[in-house]
Amino acid sequence: MRIMLVDDDPFSIDKLKARILQLSEQLGTVFEIVSECYSGQSAMEQMPLVNPDTVFTDIQMSAMNGIELAKAIQVRWPSVRVVVISAYPTFEYAREAMKANVMEYLLKPVDTAALRDVLLKLLDVNRNQSYDRSKELLRAILSGDLEGAMENTAVQALFPFEGYRMLLIQNVEALYDVRLLMPRSEFDSEPLRRQLSEHIERREQCWFLPSDDRKSILLIFGLFDLHPGRFPQLLQAAQQACARDGVLPTIVYSGSFASLEEIRSLHKRLYVALSERIVIGKPRMVALEAEFAEPSAQFSATDEKRFAQLLQKRDVPGLKSLIAGLFDNWERHDCTSMIAEIHLKRIVHLFEQQYRTSSVSQYKTLETRIEELVDTCRTFGELEEAFYAMLASAFQFAGGDARDGDARQLFDKIEMYISSNIGQPLSLQTLTDQFHVSRTVICTLFRDYSNKSYVEYLTSLRMKIAQDLMRDYPKMLNKEIAEVVGYTDQNYFSHVFKTVTDMSPTRYRESLSRAR
Repeated sequence: MRIMLVDDDPFSIDKLKARILQLSEQLGTVFEIVSECYSGQSAMEQMPLVNPDTVFTDIQMSAMNGIELAKAIQVRWPSVRVVVISAYPTFEYAREAMKANVMEYLLKPVDTAALRDVLLKLLDVNRNQSYDRSKELLRAILSGDLEGAMENTAVQALFPFEGYRMLLIQNVEALYDVRLLMPRSEFDSEPLRRQLSEHIERREQCWFLPSDDRKSILLIFGLFDLHPGRFPQLLQAAQQACARDGVLPTIVYSGSFASLEEIRSLHKRLYVALSERIVIGKPRMVALEAEFAEPSAQFSATDEKRFAQLLQKRDVPGLKSLIAGLFDNWERHDCTSMIAEIHLKRIVHLFEQQYRTSSVSQYKTLETRIEELVDTCRTFGELEEAFYAMLASAFQFAGGDARDGDARQLFDKIEMYISSNIGQPLSLQTLTDQFHVSRTVICTLFRDYSNKSYVEYLTSLRMKIAQDLMRDYPKMLNKEIAEVVGYTDQNYFSHVFKTVTDMSPTRYRESLSRAR
């Protein structure tokens, strides 16, 4: 933390400086005295040059006193905290300090314990503020908006680290069709950050940055200790922190690097590498530079001919056996999700060619369902069962499903549960716990009976209820409506509302007023 000291008495500055440096050593952190000023005017001149986080100022100074200095700092540098020190414990001074947005008010002679408490409080505030600022800068660097900005002094102050490590982590809670996103409150990186903070030094940092498609999470470590021996522990801690319901994610990680300007190109490489290395049910931790060998298990030309022959004969047992054999082979040889998805789409194409029952749009819908199944299934066995059920339903090659009535009843129960709990977090895991069925079964039910993905269905329902509330209760605030339908962030609710309805909540209300 960068500190400026302001007092027209050099002896007082020396004494305060000595105590701060002593506490810095005791607390095992860095309190850097970046400037010592003997007047308010001098402090104002030095502010843009030294960029302090905090200013300690005496209240009684000629020309410009401490309160006046605090007010001036608040106007020009509102993020800088000011601590006023006074020899006079008068209410008037304290009231003026509060008006100037002074963070703390210390009395002379400054008590060491009181100074320690103030420094700890400032340290927490500074860390949180620095984290938010540095995270926004990282976002800007990733988007390409800050090329070359790392030479800026203020930016360098936020990133004093010796080096960095990047991890791209599979988001095991990812759902397909994220064009209509769930409420942001359902992804909270703060608990993950707290978990990992136990494994890094006090001055080190980590940032979680979810990707736009929510299928992966970027984790960046800012480190002072780059010894390779400590990284396996950080890697394992990250994997455990990002696990959900006992399911560990696959992680691809970079080597250490010195400049944050590398993160944009590294992120692109990590993204490609992660998509190539995810294997259903087999979490792995893979170095970015590790050689990638394409799985030997493929959907061969021989397999394709066998499928065509069995399809011509309408040999349902043979088709089921062949599909089961393919999945067993893929699982034994660690076939990646990406390769499995490609093969499953080829199989669907063979069915479509033989049965000629699906239009182009229906075929695209089946491709979408395959992508959803690959994203949500936890094992190859679960994927095999869901894929076969999808084929049987889409092409009717296995006859009617005697359990269709039971499936419809289950879907109706799920619909009723969602409607009754629309304001609560409603993840797939919530439904699997409530109804004791797999995520895949739930996804299949929504595709079969609503023609939508689960996320699409839930988001559309929330927005429909929001529209009904706006129509029936015109005086109800948007913030209240957002909370009723499950969104704690009003701005994000407005974003989703506009995505679904093609108009903002304000414009929608205006259209209702014109219609009355």
